[in-house]
Amino acid sequence: MKNSLIPLCVAALVAACSSYSPTAGLPPGGGFVVSVGVLPSADRNLYRLLLRMDSGATRTVDLDDPTFFPDERVEVTSDGRVAHLSTMGTGSGSVSPGGEAVKFSWKSTDGGISGTMSAALKDGQSFSGPYLQVTSTTQSQAFDPLWSGWEPGWSSWGWGAFPDFASTTHYSGRVMANLQAADGQHMRCHFHLNHPFEGMGGGGQGQCQLKSGRSVDAVFPPSA
Repeated sequence: MKNSLIPLCVAALVAACSSYSPTAGLPPGGGFVVSVGVLPSADRNLYRLLLRMDSGATRTVDLDDPTFFPDERVEVTSDGRVAHLSTMGTGSGSVSPGGEAVKFSWKSTDGGISGTMSAALKDGQSFSGPYLQVTSTTQSQAFDPLWSGWEPGWSSWGWGAFPDFASTTHYSGRVMANLQAADGQHMRCHFHLNHPFEGMGGGGQGQCQLKSGRSVDAVFPPSA
């Protein structure tokens, strides 16, 4: 595995590194979590992370930290820890009717899958609240009938490695948000992501709605 990996703490994308978990024997560098599996234990569960580094190399790591998610960007620090990275991005929109400009911003610590979002209207009113991409999890044993007569994961077919873990996460590309202003007014939003596995960081578009019935068309460019 090469040591010349691209650092991920880039000012435009990364707000902070957080939630460090100790490991051993990992060269420092950036990458992302391909999948997460649970290894049951009598004392406490371990979580097996399959990491794909920016060099293209892959590495499996067992941690006792349950807070990592598939497709999350991470960094292995110089002291051998796997670190979460906080990502952020912006968007723009306009209110209909009227055409009033709206500025959006979002922040996430799980690769853009969920986090917080804010919307600021030109008249000074602002909304903020949580957003979340709709996902589903399939247990690996549900795929067993598909392997009958073939090797598990169809690894010889060349369509990519199938994770040998307890479950697989599927990303719908549908994001929902519920934002609230200081005066109690609400704004609800739904977006469609360009690349679901990249979360909000991959960009997307959609619409928000105010209680008054006015709507906001929104566009989010890719963060990187």
